Amino acid sequence: ELKKEWNGPDVPIYIFPADATNRALQHEFGGKSGVAFRDQLFLFLLPYLSNEHIYALLIHEYHHVCRLHVDPKDEREYTLIDRIVMEVLAEHAVYERLGSEYVAKWTTYYTEEQLKQFTKKWIVPNMSLRPDDARYRALLYGSTFYPRMLGYAVGYDIVKRALTKKTMIELFAMPAEEIFLL
Repeated sequence: ELKKEWNGPDVPIYIFPADATNRALQHEFGGKSGVAFRDQLFLFLLPYLSNEHIYALLIHEYHHVCRLHVDPKDEREYTLIDRIVMEVLAEHAVYERLGSEYVAKWTTYYTEEQLKQFTKKWIVPNMSLRPDDARYRALLYGSTFYPRMLGYAVGYDIVKRALTKKTMIELFAMPAEEIFLL
């Protein structure tokens, strides 16, 4: 269904048990996580998840596969803004298909005003950071110095605005910097 709708590639999907002792996995990600590549997809699940929550994860991760499939850039070259946009486009895809009940908790952590301040103060000056810079992960996920799930939360607001001007299909191949400016 997703492959047809998004004109995506046919990739193998591997399903593994998730680490039940990982508190962050349970709190921030609802007991599920995944890893997506251009040519394969891995899902990590705790046993108590409903089919809808598993589907939400599949939507999110397969969306990554589709975006990676149309983006010629090497994944190791993804800047902070590239990663933020990729993550939150996928979460908006979950919202579009299943509604707000199935999106991640971080989508509601901050007010619009807070998100604007965070964007100006932390994201704009660091948009070009590469994964080898320690601030990359700290800005994406939050840390002692940055608000929890900072990059994800800011990105959700950015993509929400972009989706008022473009469709999800149009945004698939659009560079992250252009989506940020919409």
